[in-house]
Amino acid sequence: MESRPYGGNIMVNQLWQVRGTSADADSLAQALRISPVTTQILINRGISSPAGIKSFLNPDLNSLIDPYKIPGIASAVERINQAIRNKEKIFIYGDYDVDGITSVCLLVKLFKLFGVNANYYIPHRLEENYGLNCAAIDEIAKQGAKLIITVDCGISSIDEVTYAGKLGIDVIITDHHQPDAADKLPEAAAVINPKLPGGPSECSILAGVGVAFKLAWALTSQLSDADKAKRQFHDFLMDAMTLTAVGTVADVAPLIGENRVFTYYGLESLKRTNIGGLKALMETSGVTESDLKAYHIAYRIAPRLNAGGRLANAYSSAELLLIDSQPRITELADYLEETNRQRQKIETKILDEARQMVKKMDLDTNFMIVLSSESWHPGVVGIVASRVAREFHRPAVLISLDNQNGKRIGRGSARSIPNFHLYDALNNCRHLLASFGGHERAAGLEIEIDRIPEFTALIQEQTRQYLKDEKINPALVIDAEVDFAAINDKLVNEIERLAPFGEGNPEPVLVSHNLTLAGTPRLMGRNSEHLSFFVTTHHKDTKTIKAFRVIAYKFGNRIELIQKMANRKISIVYTLKMNRWRGQDNIELELKDIKAGSS
Repeated sequence: MESRPYGGNIMVNQLWQVRGTSADADSLAQALRISPVTTQILINRGISSPAGIKSFLNPDLNSLIDPYKIPGIASAVERINQAIRNKEKIFIYGDYDVDGITSVCLLVKLFKLFGVNANYYIPHRLEENYGLNCAAIDEIAKQGAKLIITVDCGISSIDEVTYAGKLGIDVIITDHHQPDAADKLPEAAAVINPKLPGGPSECSILAGVGVAFKLAWALTSQLSDADKAKRQFHDFLMDAMTLTAVGTVADVAPLIGENRVFTYYGLESLKRTNIGGLKALMETSGVTESDLKAYHIAYRIAPRLNAGGRLANAYSSAELLLIDSQPRITELADYLEETNRQRQKIETKILDEARQMVKKMDLDTNFMIVLSSESWHPGVVGIVASRVAREFHRPAVLISLDNQNGKRIGRGSARSIPNFHLYDALNNCRHLLASFGGHERAAGLEIEIDRIPEFTALIQEQTRQYLKDEKINPALVIDAEVDFAAINDKLVNEIERLAPFGEGNPEPVLVSHNLTLAGTPRLMGRNSEHLSFFVTTHHKDTKTIKAFRVIAYKFGNRIELIQKMANRKISIVYTLKMNRWRGQDNIELELKDIKAGSS
């Protein structure tokens, strides 16, 4: 994780934390015929057996866990089959973020394949907030629904599920959020949550859309007897991988295990997707099929899909993923593009205000950042909380205050840092909260305004006790020390095979020592924000010089500091890239940090 000062520029001279070298790296590398550097990176990811390494390098659909091993799936399939046979009206009830939207669309598309016109309901972020609510259930009941299937929500909706039952509506819960307790669950027709005991532990990392995919897989396996149907449903599941990848990456789920398989195949499927809305979003965000990576989902596609739900409602995003009419697809994509621009402006304003507030705090004693304002948009505070947590390397809670019409309620979003379980911390403060939910790294909450000072004091104390100085000080974690002699096309290609990169599987970070600058650093970018320069090393054994171009994003304001290193040995931390341009492949280094001296 990069550490940034108040202005947002990358910090130079961070604490470098180099992972230890495993004694098994060389022997594993020889046995598997891969580089010791690649082997060490995999060991750092907790993958240290030949079988595990082969599996990681070659994601396989056959490694996906049978959905029926997840408790609740069988009961859900039975109840859904009953609804289809009896031609009951079915509603899919989702969340307003990308995980929820893709989950809704995945199941709606599946039911369409079954010949069932399933309706869907997505609550309004500002008017209804997250999860099931009784007013929404009343509206669904008026439309004659007999079955609600929740996606990405519902695990804590005990009272709401009971209310639905009184109206003659069965509820199937599919969720991935942390349940309050395994023995305090909604009295639903089925509860599917891989975080509940009894299921495969490997599935506990699934996003909401991953759970929805498991249910869809189970349903297709029951309803695809004929050879033609099997082919049809197989094709559907491969297309559903696209939505699963988008929701998984957008929800910052760890890209390991099944999530890695979903994302790997989903990215391939996205390159040739038949979902017109995703094609349109790729076009408006400047994403090309040849260059498609998890990064582009996280920072190009997902923000646009999220924009409607953040500022208004998420129906525009769901419609975009469900329809085939090209004129309407274009209209909706343009709307989300403009809505995303508005979101960016709001985000910038809130972030500037939040930075100013943090400047007035003593971060030596405040290990948790809790900020609030009446002027902040509740749909955007989550993004800003992520930025604040990353920049200041502190867990952050940002609260939008509604102090009108006697409400006096705050709606907050919380984001964590490594080594701190956010949900557990909030759970210890639950007596002060009107509601909350989430997981280890992200959560949402509601709180009465008058209780914010008490909440701040309590969660600060908890954070201070758990996050000691060695955990709170930001460090640049480095996978391996690399001699320039080891850098070649084969190594870069091996590292590329470790993708998709993201949460749980970060892009490998390397360090090299005893280098020298070659030539003069050159400013790049529209606002001269970036730098480009060459570094070289002289190999005594071969008497050769090896040089690589370095791209230093956001280092433009450090040009004078780097120029002063011209006659000194330097060390750099970087990620490896292959610049493919006009048929030419050239290795480049993307700078993370630089120091004068050899270590």
